Amino acid sequence: MMPQALGGHLPQNRDWQQSRDQVGTGIAALKTASCRSTPMTRSSHQTGFTLIELMIVIAILAILLAIAVPAYQNYSIRASNSECVNLVAAVKLALVDTAHSNGVTVDNVQLADVGMDAATTNTPRCSDFDVVDGVITISSTGSDGTSSGQFSFSPVQATINDSVSWTCTSSHPNPQHVPAECRS
Repeated sequence: MMPQALGGHLPQNRDWQQSRDQVGTGIAALKTASCRSTPMTRSSHQTGFTLIELMIVIAILAILLAIAVPAYQNYSIRASNSECVNLVAAVKLALVDTAHSNGVTVDNVQLADVGMDAATTNTPRCSDFDVVDGVITISSTGSDGTSSGQFSFSPVQATINDSVSWTCTSSHPNPQHVPAECRS
C-alpha cells in the first residue's frame, strides 16, 4: 500500500525505481569523474609565482645587496688610492736613480732634480704631489669624491752605499681604504 501523502499522485513502483536508477547513475558518474586523473590538475594551471615566493626572492636580493654594495664601495675607493701609490712607485725609482747618479742619499734629492713637474704627475684622483727632502707626498680623492687622504713615502738610507727602503704612512680617515703597502 502506498501512502497518499502527495494527494495520491505517487509514481508507480516501476517509475520510482527508474528515477532512482537515473539519479544513482548520475552520482556514480560524478564520483568516477572526480576520481579520474585528468590533465586539469593544479600544477597545469600554475603559470606564475605566488606573492610569497616573490617576496622571498626580493628579501634575498636585498640581503645580498646590503652586503655587496658597501664592499664594492670600499673596493673602488681602495683601488683609487692604489692608483696614487702606484704612481709614486715610478717617482721613487727616479729619486733613487738620481741620488745614485749624483752621489748623494735620497733625502737630498728634490722633484726638480729628477726633471719631473708636480702638475704633470697629478691625475683626477691623485693630486698635490710633492717631493721635499726625498719624502714623497700625494693626496688622494676616492671614487666617491669625498674620501680623501694623504700618503707620505719616506726614504730610509743611512749612507750612499746602502739600499733604499721606503716607509709609507697615511692620514686617510678610513683604514679600510688604505692600500696594503701603507697600512701600519
